Amino acid sequence: MLIQGTHRTYMGSDTFIAAFVRDDEGRKDLSDADIDGVISLGKGRDVLTVPVSGNEYGRISFVVTAEQAQQNLRPGVYELRVLADGEVIYLANLEVV
Repeated sequence: MLIQGTHRTYMGSDTFIAAFVRDDEGRKDLSDADIDGVISLGKGRDVLTVPVSGNEYGRISFVVTAEQAQQNLRPGVYELRVLADGEVIYLANLEVV
């Protein structure tokens, strides 16, 4: 089961993003996982990778800084994939305004 979400980030400020990841058994323990968030235009056109932290309750969180947004993103809608140990665990739309 892949959870999907929608998030918004802003060009002029740091944006904190958080979500919860579940699997068929409930909470997904991510406390020891190597987690990255990949923001892309779709079809493999990755524009930004951010480190993501996870905990034993399945909570993932990360920050898109104003500097990262200005340097790598333009206003629009992007695809956000969160990978734990190489496996996609969360998908979302990321709107940049």
